[in-house]
Amino acid sequence: HTEKLLMELTSAADCGAYLYQWMSQDSEEVQWFIDTGDFGRPLQQANVEAKIQRFCAGEPFSIGRFQYGSGAQFYALKDSDTSSVVSVCVVAQSTMLDTQEKLGVLLYTVTAPEARGKGFAASLLSAACEHFLAQHPDIGRIRTIVDKANPIAHKLYAQSGLQQDGTSTVKGRSILLGYSYKRPNPSLPTEEKTPP
Repeated sequence: HTEKLLMELTSAADCGAYLYQWMSQDSEEVQWFIDTGDFGRPLQQANVEAKIQRFCAGEPFSIGRFQYGSGAQFYALKDSDTSSVVSVCVVAQSTMLDTQEKLGVLLYTVTAPEARGKGFAASLLSAACEHFLAQHPDIGRIRTIVDKANPIAHKLYAQSGLQQDGTSTVKGRSILLGYSYKRPNPSLPTEEKTPP
């Protein structure tokens, strides 16, 4: 069995380079499924890096019901057989403007074209969600959205432990289904015991 190693990328530039390299090989439809047009067309590496850099701690900004800018983590999965990074994603800290709920938002999951269909993305998302929630005890879930017309992503999220929890429309183009990964074992207060 191939060993799959989760690693954190150190910068938006590192993550953006992988995103640009792999998305450039995809059709425009697949590119839309990944970024809903956020990176602009035609793809340019500088634009990809700039777009994901904005999720790092800095100036707050809003997209729909979500406010970002308080931080993000960039994750990658490495295939130990080849020592190559084969899949990446971004998990950004966010606050829902209407409820003030703090949550993580899963963005821009991409796998190298030659590594697709081998379970790398599902392993990445499961491990990344668990790691992010462990690092942020004040956050109870990680949310993402997927185009209703993208059956591959629906299958991926189900395999990764995310559950469908809503619908929305983005940019008038398509119906998107929401998925959430919830903290599997919420920490419970423990009673202090005094020695006998």
